[in-house]
Amino acid sequence: MVDKSFPFARLTRSIKTLHTPIYDAKAPITRTHLLAKVKLLNKILNSCTYNRTLLCTTKYNASPKFLSSRDTVRVKNVIDEYLRSLHVKEASKFKVTPKEKLEKLGLELFLQCNESHKSPVATTLACSLAENMNRYPDVDISTGINMGLDYAREFLLKNKIILSSPKEVDALVDNLVTEEKDSEVIKKVLKILDYDLTSDDMVRVIKGQRVDDEVSTSQGWKFFNSSLWTNEAYLRSLEIPKNKLVSLKDRALVLVYDGTLRDAKQILPSLHYATTIKRSLVILTTGDCVGDALTSIIIHNNKNRRGGSESRALVLKYIEKENDNLSIQENYNLLSFLNLPNGFESIYTPDFSSLIPSKVCANKYFGKIDTLKATSHETFLYNSETWDKSNGKNSSSPMRKTITLYVGGFNEIDVVERVSTLDNAINNILSNGLAKGFLPAYGSSLIKVIPGLEKMKLDHKESNPSIQLGLSAVIDSFYHPMECALNNSYGIDRSTTSEIVSRTIQDKEFDSILKIPIQYRTSLEPWNKMDDCIRNLQSYLKLVNSCHTIVAKIFEPKKK
Repeated sequence: MVDKSFPFARLTRSIKTLHTPIYDAKAPITRTHLLAKVKLLNKILNSCTYNRTLLCTTKYNASPKFLSSRDTVRVKNVIDEYLRSLHVKEASKFKVTPKEKLEKLGLELFLQCNESHKSPVATTLACSLAENMNRYPDVDISTGINMGLDYAREFLLKNKIILSSPKEVDALVDNLVTEEKDSEVIKKVLKILDYDLTSDDMVRVIKGQRVDDEVSTSQGWKFFNSSLWTNEAYLRSLEIPKNKLVSLKDRALVLVYDGTLRDAKQILPSLHYATTIKRSLVILTTGDCVGDALTSIIIHNNKNRRGGSESRALVLKYIEKENDNLSIQENYNLLSFLNLPNGFESIYTPDFSSLIPSKVCANKYFGKIDTLKATSHETFLYNSETWDKSNGKNSSSPMRKTITLYVGGFNEIDVVERVSTLDNAINNILSNGLAKGFLPAYGSSLIKVIPGLEKMKLDHKESNPSIQLGLSAVIDSFYHPMECALNNSYGIDRSTTSEIVSRTIQDKEFDSILKIPIQYRTSLEPWNKMDDCIRNLQSYLKLVNSCHTIVAKIFEPKKK
């Protein structure tokens, strides 16, 4: 029966399902569970950083191994493997408790927000600030936290340290590494680059075959590989899956093709000519390479490899955005670098060129390069004859000098450890710091922000109590990174740590921590790493605080 006295009665519908758990994100127990695995990650990172080591067992090793704090790549792999194990556990387990599900969701959220910068500073600040937000569930302190973090980013930007002289950089290098031979080889690399290390792709640190270190210098043009380099048949024809690297040691031909390469007839004469003179062919296109043309290139590579010929064909894509928005015809530096015989007139355009590049018109179309090195990610072309040193100093230019550092040692363990140490010092710390600026390390830069935050706190004493609580939470959190770093690095007690922290706060000079004549002096770290850390932290806290409902997914167990 329907009550006709209420013709417009409101009907309420609801859905209840066992396969879509829904949680109240504002509930204290939910927030506690979301933060649990982030706290565990914080313990993991703090246990293997600042001269500490971590004992861990990987998937393919039966015995545990020690993980050094300097091996940033393996630390990242441990984190990824840990998160992957949580996925496997949830998918294979018949029933996952709400606590386990929320813990994994909280960790995934944090890692997504900090994908490019997982550090103990990031986890320490996130845990501290999130716990303060959970402590006041009825008060919105996020405004005060954001104000404090914004002030910190602005303060660090204004006070970042720029090292301009080689003497200052050499002093930093001595402080970054503990072994004298590591310091000497880094200084040697920097001198070759004229201390202009502005990118992390200018120095490659790999395992050498000798006891001593070797440095190889090349001058080349860099290309990022296109989607063609994900084609499995093409990669197999170049033996990329097996060797991880394509290296052309002899002079190669270069053909610049304007457009998308589809028809085999437009490239077969060039491939035949390259095979005849036993040279490799580098094809630079402004479009893609697909269809019969790509098939012909793959067949060419496989046939020559089986026949013992060194002739290979590689395809690179020219992208205007990576070359200062210049079209291929306008890029005079690149055309000169490739030694094209007639400049832009040597560019082959099927719609306008009268001849197809072949043996008959080789002196019209084909340029040349000395050597080439390519991985599945990037390719470097090297040509010493047409190298312009001034272009190599422009970090935005694809034309640059690159160095390969072959690390030596007496045994495999020593070499692997030195590769991790040198790669971290050169490509993680120095390259970022010399390009963007430095900050005092060990969390001491955050300590210098505290006096300004205290002043902001006094300014809002009468206006809004919630802002004061947020600023207090930021101040409290900024103490933890330096205390943890000093404890891990030197094993000092809490009273000595508090004394050093207090001295750092009272000293008005931003870089005074570098000048303190005590045994606990610190080093420098890149400014952009800390700035990214704080920016990502703001995104994480904003997401956590703005969520009202969490809808979780359940993996169905495999059917037997």
